[in-house]
Parts: sequence; C-alpha cells; structure tokens
Amino acid sequence: MYGFELAQIVRVRKYYRLTSVGEEGFKQKRLEWEFVRDVIDSFLDWGPDFPEYQLIRI
Repeated sequence: MYGFELAQIVRVRKYYRLTSVGEEGFKQKRLEWEFVRDVIDSFLDWGPDFPEYQLIRI
C-alpha cells in the first residue's frame, strides 16, 4: 500500500509560474541585490594601496 500511496502523491504535481506583477517584483529585488552586492564588492576590493585602508588598519 505504501508504494501505491507514494505513486499517487508523485503523480499529482503542481507547477507554478510568476505572474507579470511577480516578475516585475523579482526584477526590482534583483536590481536591489545587485546594488548591495556591488557595494560589498567595492569594500572587499580594498587593498593596502587604498587610502582609507590605512585609516582602519590595526
């Protein structure tokens, strides 16, 4: 019986798709994330030759 029940559950699958509103929201969140990522990357790219690096180095 267990195999039969499992087969019944697997057979009933649902597929989802973004609506146009959801797609626009996703695009906006992706742009926000890319901005934050670029800011973080700019901090991570600091090196010993970067002037502010001398101020925060301990």
